[in-house]
Amino acid sequence: MSVKARLLTGKDYVKQVETPIGEFSIRPLTIGEIAQIQSCSMRGVKGQGMAESPTIELELGQITRNNSDAEAMLLAYGLSCNGERFTPNDIKLIPASKEGRETLEILKREILNLSGVREEELLPFCQVARGEGASSVDTTRDETSG
Repeated sequence: MSVKARLLTGKDYVKQVETPIGEFSIRPLTIGEIAQIQSCSMRGVKGQGMAESPTIELELGQITRNNSDAEAMLLAYGLSCNGERFTPNDIKLIPASKEGRETLEILKREILNLSGVREEELLPFCQVARGEGASSVDTTRDETSG
């Protein structure tokens, strides 16, 4: 087996996942997709200072939008398999019903597990946007408050 073939092993692996609204096929994320999701989640984050005491400026409205966009991207990539293609906009059209939200959460968790990635690696400010663990981050600025 060539070096390239060994590196790409698993790229086409597909797993079936049962959710409240039916069964879905998912696949692991690629390194390039992970980088795109990370980049999306960090848009608008400003940092300064030295490595030992950095200052990060967060606009909560922007972080919430970033997380939403990054999650939609993650789900679109992970669901795009077996000849079916999803876009982040497709994901954003899924109804916000209890079953829809539960399904997306199950799919996100399974795609992350299959990819060997933790949510915090892709969405570093996901806890801040949910109001959890914000004690070590200054979240006082909100672009909607002017």
